[in-house]
Amino acid sequence: MVLMPMISILEDEIYAFIKSKRYVSWVELQEAFPEHFKGDKLVTFDRLKEYNIYLWKGASDEFVNALNNLIKKKKIRVIPTHWLTYVIDGAVWKLPIAKRLVRYKKPRWLPVVFDIREGRTL
Repeated sequence: MVLMPMISILEDEIYAFIKSKRYVSWVELQEAFPEHFKGDKLVTFDRLKEYNIYLWKGASDEFVNALNNLIKKKKIRVIPTHWLTYVIDGAVWKLPIAKRLVRYKKPRWLPVVFDIREGRTL
């Protein structure tokens, strides 16, 4: 199976995009990599799933794995953002917004942006 080199190439492409744009929303990622955004699968990270908090929808497993790898390698970071960032970028998810880290009964949306890690960060 030749999956790892494909993910590695995708990681490089995603990293280069985030580095060139900075503070990139899911909308911008979706516009830059449309072939990886088909369907209605909910996107979350393992840590948020138990809280019923989701980040976006429709990204392929390959794309999410590439993002997760970049985060684990500490090349990019995930930063909560105001939902108006998504209004400006042209798409808002019609879920209530997660305002804190609690277990929600119904799915919530956590608006985030991605940026590169530079130097020391918290």
